[in-house]
Amino acid sequence: MKFMIRFGIVGTGRISDWVLKGAAQDPRIAVTAVCSRTEAAAEAFIRRNPLATDAKIYTSVAEMAADPDVDAIYIGTPNQTHCDYTLVALNAGKHVLCEKPLALDATEGRRMAEAAEASGCLLMEAMVST
Repeated sequence: MKFMIRFGIVGTGRISDWVLKGAAQDPRIAVTAVCSRTEAAAEAFIRRNPLATDAKIYTSVAEMAADPDVDAIYIGTPNQTHCDYTLVALNAGKHVLCEKPLALDATEGRRMAEAAEASGCLLMEAMVST
C-alpha cells in the first residue's frame, strides 16, 4: 500500500486554492474534508478544486478534526483564527500545516508548540523559503 496523507482543509479562500494547486502535484496527498463557515462556500471550493472532489463538508473545525478519515489539517483562514483552530486540531490528534503567520504573538506560539508536543503531532508553518 502506498503512503497517503489525508488532509482536511480549513478555509476556502484564495490561499487554500493556491495550496491545493501545489498539493495536486503530489499523488500522496488526498483531501478528505473541507471546512468553511457555510456549506455553500465549501461546495464552491470543492467544485473548483479537483483534488477535493470527494471531500466531506464541515462547518465546524472541531467536527472535522474528529473525523477519522483526516490525518492532517491545513489552516488557511484569517490570522486571528490560527491559534484556536490549530489547538482544536492538535488536541484531536491531527498534524497541522498552518498558513503564515503561525501565531499573532509569542504567547500564542508557545501555546501551539506546547499542544503539538503534548499531542505528539507535527505543527508546521506554511511558508515558502528561498
